[in-house]
Amino acid sequence: MLLQKNVQATRFVEYVCLQVLPALAEVGGDAGSDVQLDLLKLLAEMVSHCGELSSVDQCTANIYDCLLASLLFTDCFL
Repeated sequence: MLLQKNVQATRFVEYVCLQVLPALAEVGGDAGSDVQLDLLKLLAEMVSHCGELSSVDQCTANIYDCLLASLLFTDCFL
């Protein structure tokens, strides 16, 4: 129901970016856990259905920080 043709996910994306991502380290245990990665994947899917965000700079900074933290705790560079 959330992904409908005429329904934007702006409020959901903004909430996740501003409220959930800063506390992502506390969700699901260790950094890079499945729960955290699933939240980031869900956010990635929702962004394509998002309108104009009110605080783009803060949202972008939070996303960048979480992605960087996730990459640091994975073994993709080994």
